[in-house]
Amino acid sequence: MILSIDPGEHNGYALMETGSKKQVVIHKFGTMDRLSFYKWLNEIVPKVGAKHQYPIDLLLIEDWRTRPNEARKGAFDFDRMVAAQVIGAVEFLSVSQGIPLVVQQAAIKPIGYGFLGKPYKAGARGMHQWDAVAHGYYYFVTRKLGLPNSKSPIG
Repeated sequence: MILSIDPGEHNGYALMETGSKKQVVIHKFGTMDRLSFYKWLNEIVPKVGAKHQYPIDLLLIEDWRTRPNEARKGAFDFDRMVAAQVIGAVEFLSVSQGIPLVVQQAAIKPIGYGFLGKPYKAGARGMHQWDAVAHGYYYFVTRKLGLPNSKSPIG
């Protein structure tokens, strides 16, 4: 089971795994504000050695980087870098709970949406949960763990 995350003030998340015949199954997905997401992470990620409804084997998160041209224009002046904070919190969780972490670049989202069978719209707002799902699909398909365009991905 992986927990795929699109970080930010509004965090997309998807609990996913591959089922029979490498079909990707999404058990839970949605969007939460940052503080609610932190509380939920503390509940959903099992403590070392504990059993849980969703045993998470891997944390997967979209990377966020300051783009030099945008920074030079002042786009990030006085910005709290919330996406970077969430990435740091997930990285800490990974280390403290011994769960591997994979960081993927945002540029793979169009490919992930293609694997998902959903059109990608660059710059679309409010797509955080689908971005998390697209990252999960990209991970499964490119590692030959799952198949693209599963007929019923929501489990």
